[in-house]
Amino acid sequence: MKAAAISYGVKAAQIVWRFRHLPEIATRLKLAVGYWRAAERDEKNGFPFTAAMEWHKAAELFSPIPKASDRCWQEWERIVHLPRRLSRPIVESVDAKPHYSLIYDSYKITKAVVNEVPVAFAP
Repeated sequence: MKAAAISYGVKAAQIVWRFRHLPEIATRLKLAVGYWRAAERDEKNGFPFTAAMEWHKAAELFSPIPKASDRCWQEWERIVHLPRRLSRPIVESVDAKPHYSLIYDSYKITKAVVNEVPVAFAP
């Protein structure tokens, strides 16, 4: 099969995917515009780090539109003085647990400790 036919098939699949997910994409873009406006407002009112978090969120939501996403990332880099590649957590490993599992584990530990308290000390 020719390379042109393969690339056309991939592009056609992307177009079909976008049409199927159009309502979801539209909702994300609406949220992104809201974050963009909030970031501009917060920066104007003197809250630069709040604005940086909102620029970050807007950039993620604007991912279907590369130019808008890039503009948001540039604003984030300007405020935070860090390159874009440092916007993610520095350490990501397979062994790392999400925060909700740590809360659940601490609950289990607390429950286990409470169950091991001698009867004489129990309320």
